[in-house]
Amino acid sequence: MSNPLKTQSLPELLTPLQVGEILQVKPRTLEDWRARRCGPALPFVRLGRTVRYRRADVLRLVESNVTGEAA
Repeated sequence: MSNPLKTQSLPELLTPLQVGEILQVKPRTLEDWRARRCGPALPFVRLGRTVRYRRADVLRLVESNVTGEAA
């Protein structure tokens, strides 16, 4: 029997502290955005009471909000 974790590529999960550092916001701000369903639409993974964010989703959020780039 093969191990499904070895055959699938799992996403890298980040803590709210790590995401806060990337976005330059406090982890509490991320918590408020989740609770109020406001702020940037950033999907998250809930594992019991633990919240994690997929790195790809955080990077996609940043890239989708780039404005004023020179051609």
